[in-house]
Amino acid sequence: MKKILKISFVVLLAAGILALAVYIYGQYRNRPVQGITVHIFRDNPKKGFLNRHELLKTINKDSVLTKSLVKEVDLKKTAALLNKNPWIEKSDIFFNIEGQLIVNLKERKPIVRVFNKKGTSFYLDKKGFLFPVSSSYAPHTLIANGYIPNMPVSGNVNDSTLKKSVLHDIFQLAHLIQNDEFLTSAISQLYVNSKKQTDLIPEIGGQIIRFGSIADAKTKLENLKAFYKKAYIKYGGDRYSTINLQYINQIVCTKKQRYGK
Repeated sequence: MKKILKISFVVLLAAGILALAVYIYGQYRNRPVQGITVHIFRDNPKKGFLNRHELLKTINKDSVLTKSLVKEVDLKKTAALLNKNPWIEKSDIFFNIEGQLIVNLKERKPIVRVFNKKGTSFYLDKKGFLFPVSSSYAPHTLIANGYIPNMPVSGNVNDSTLKKSVLHDIFQLAHLIQNDEFLTSAISQLYVNSKKQTDLIPEIGGQIIRFGSIADAKTKLENLKAFYKKAYIKYGGDRYSTINLQYINQIVCTKKQRYGK
């Protein structure tokens, strides 16, 4: 008998908790939207591609959302609207218990700005997505230019249409450079020549680094780091006009000609 009573009590308690939860949820869904809070996550908290004021206007066009009940807001539709913004990498949207709409946005971070032959530019992010430049913000990042064909500013370099293009090679090389603190500070530009081979332009030194094809890129960059840390530091940045990395396991340098001596 005691066992039956105990089971009955547990069942009634569970039913009561469930009923209370349903009631609270119903009350919550029928309350007016209390406002919108937008959080933007990026490296520089003060500057970026995304503008909080403009985002609020997009989310709450004609104040429709803030005049609605919680249950009337289609979060998937709002997320889809935001995800059309090319500078947003990821969005997370939800209502808190007070009925406040919380919008968390992660801004795309470029690893290279690419200029095509016509001078038009766009960015590539760390996942290979192409996205446009902004008239209000231009972050300091690696530059790629030269014989780069014109192409639409959308998609991903890993897509079948772009995977065999020079853009995919630029992405691979830029990704390796940006993942290394030393190389990030040392290299400022990638130049693609008419043979689809790449030269690297250092931040200081005034020489050209002949990188060649993307083949063995990681080994070439490791060789370059070793060179910088040994011979380059010993002789300084004004000794060579070119540093050639195209021959695996060796670096061939050309000394600058000295006139008037």
